[in-house]
Amino acid sequence: MNIDLKTCELLDKVLEAFGDGQHLDNETVLKIFENDENNAVKHINILAQLRYIRKIAEVEGSRLGMVFYKEENTDLFLMQGGFVAKFNKAAEEKKIVDNRQNIFDENGKLENENLKYQATIRDQESRIRDLDEKLKRFELLKNYEWLIRLVIGVATAILTWWLTAKV
Repeated sequence: MNIDLKTCELLDKVLEAFGDGQHLDNETVLKIFENDENNAVKHINILAQLRYIRKIAEVEGSRLGMVFYKEENTDLFLMQGGFVAKFNKAAEEKKIVDNRQNIFDENGKLENENLKYQATIRDQESRIRDLDEKLKRFELLKNYEWLIRLVIGVATAILTWWLTAKV
């Protein structure tokens, strides 16, 4: 049953109105609800449904009833804080669950971002490796440039000597 805080406060007021006694009359209940019988009936029915009170002496023409008796477990329930404490506890538990869910959602989002960044890092590392290989080949050619020039120079000299020797 989903009950708001105002309803919880009114239900606690009705149960507290019993005090140390075992019964409560409808006039006292109507005073709590400012003579709004419909509102009183709604709240009394909730208490009766949850078995904190019993309605006795229902009279034709009155939906509220004449006398109400509190059940055995009612005093213990009030000592534990009543409906307001139960509402606050449920609200705190909901807040904890919501916080956990938010943390879980945020964690999932961060994990997805982490996976995207790792993929980007792998791609960049692959590009760096490719560029390193190209640079190494270029450096190798640069290092052997003197050898290539020497071979071309010697080949040209031999070719020139050979051509001049034939003439």
